[in-house]
Order: sequence, then C-alpha cells, then structure tokens
Amino acid sequence: MKIGLELMRFILLLFVGGTVLSIVTFFVYSLIGIDAEKYLWTSFIFALIFIYILYKKRGWGKGYIDSRAVWVSISVIILFILVIPDRSPEHLHTVKYMYSYGFPFQFLTLYGENNGSSFFISNLFSGGVSSWVMNSQIFGNFFVVYFAFQFLLKVRERKVQNLDLERG
Repeated sequence: MKIGLELMRFILLLFVGGTVLSIVTFFVYSLIGIDAEKYLWTSFIFALIFIYILYKKRGWGKGYIDSRAVWVSISVIILFILVIPDRSPEHLHTVKYMYSYGFPFQFLTLYGENNGSSFFISNLFSGGVSSWVMNSQIFGNFFVVYFAFQFLLKVRERKVQNLDLERG
C-alpha cells in the first residue's frame, strides 16, 4: 500500500511540476529566441531533477521502497521496450506511421515519416522519427513489474527458509 501511495505522490509531482516547468521553460526559451517547442523536453529533465532533490531533502520513500526492486523494474521496462517489437504499426497518413511500445501496457509511441522496422532501436536510429509521446501507462508497467519482482523475492525467501528448516 505504501508503495502505491509513494508512486501516486511521484506521479503528482511529475505531472504538476512538469507542467509548471514546461510553462516556465516555454516562456524563457521564447524570450531568449530559441524554438521553445523543439527543446521543451528539457523541462521533463528539470522536473526529474527537482523531484530527486525534493525526495532527498524530505526523506520521502525511505524504509519501504526496495531500491533493488525499483532498479530491476526500470531495467525490465527498458528491456521490454528494446526487445518486444510493435505488433502492427498504424498507418496514419500517406507518409506517417505510428509505432507503440511497452509491455504489458503500451506507453511509448513513435511517429515516423517512413515505414520502418517494428523494433524500437532501428526506428529510433533510422532518422525517420518525427516525434514521440510517452503516457502515464508507464506507471502501470512499473506497478506490474515491481510487484511481480517483489512476489518472486518472497517466494525465493520462503524456499530458502524451508530448505534451512529441513537441513536442520
């Protein structure tokens, strides 16, 4: 339950902080004379840095978040993006294609100008990617992988305890 509440706090901070930082970044880049829409992704990086500093200063998440499980979950999500191809890319327009990635929930969508491969890496480096979108289903993937990993760790602990009891 506590991991769910902590994840909800992180999501709230990411979306609210990201929105506020996106607005500020847009105005600052516009004032400087930089194409703000092209570099708006930097506000996401700023939001992650802000959240990291906030978590460190406040001490949130300590004691009930298993950092090993968090890093394994993030690694598995990234691995699933790289290994599992898009089942069927959608043809949006005469030259626009849409590729969706993520397992079990698709959360990353690439929009390409040409009909590329269904794998993420080849589409990313083909030069045909015009834009991308990441939605909140990534947190659903994180929940599934995190709790599956926690379940496997508990099963392993029980087996080790049973072996220790049998040996004596």
